[in-house]
Amino acid sequence: MCSPIKAILVLAVVICMSAAQLNKSRSCLCHDAANTFDPKVGIKDVTIYPATTFCNKVEIIVTTKNGSDFCLKPKAVKRMLANLTRRKVLSSKAAAAVGTSSTPGSANTTQQA
Repeated sequence: MCSPIKAILVLAVVICMSAAQLNKSRSCLCHDAANTFDPKVGIKDVTIYPATTFCNKVEIIVTTKNGSDFCLKPKAVKRMLANLTRRKVLSSKAAAAVGTSSTPGSANTTQQA
């Protein structure tokens, strides 16, 4: 192979690699991500892909029980986890309050003679 053809091929490869580096988001799996989702759909699997040199954002892909996939925004997942944690704390406090209450006539009441 003659050297001018080699030079052109090398130049073409460099140009293609440069274009790929400038356009990192094209290799991302999630192009549109949702802010919320309906929990009634049933989640089968959640896959989290960290940011890489090929895609500069964290991607969260949810697979439903019926086999469909969709992307969620990381902020939406943080918000949902915060809501679940808050609900769990509130429900555990309510359960503790119900468990410590005493009723009249129980062993906690005393009579004076």
